[in-house]
Amino acid sequence: MSDQFTRWLCGKCGCDGIDSWNKAVFDGPSWDKGEQVPNPWILGMECWGCGCPCVVIYTLPSEAPRAVYSPIAEGERAYAYEPDAFAAIESGAESGEILQPSNSRDSDWSRGCLAARAQLQ
Repeated sequence: MSDQFTRWLCGKCGCDGIDSWNKAVFDGPSWDKGEQVPNPWILGMECWGCGCPCVVIYTLPSEAPRAVYSPIAEGERAYAYEPDAFAAIESGAESGEILQPSNSRDSDWSRGCLAARAQLQ
């Protein structure tokens, strides 16, 4: 069972390298905290394990996110896919690969990065 703190398995390397919903929403680009949490929340990121660039769409904390991976794992051209990946995801939430949950969990980032990092110590 996954929740907002579940880290996700990278479809390229299989490690728990994709951020949880909580970390993606609260440690990602800023949004007006007076508004509802964005749904969908679409981010470009890299797997923490293999470094493969990907665009991930998060919807609800209870739903598995989807990812579109770069066809090129490294180098400057690895990010050339992003405009097409964002367009594909925005045109239909069914785009991309459904990510599988890992057994790893992120800290609570909703109170800021320093509070989350303190939980790790």
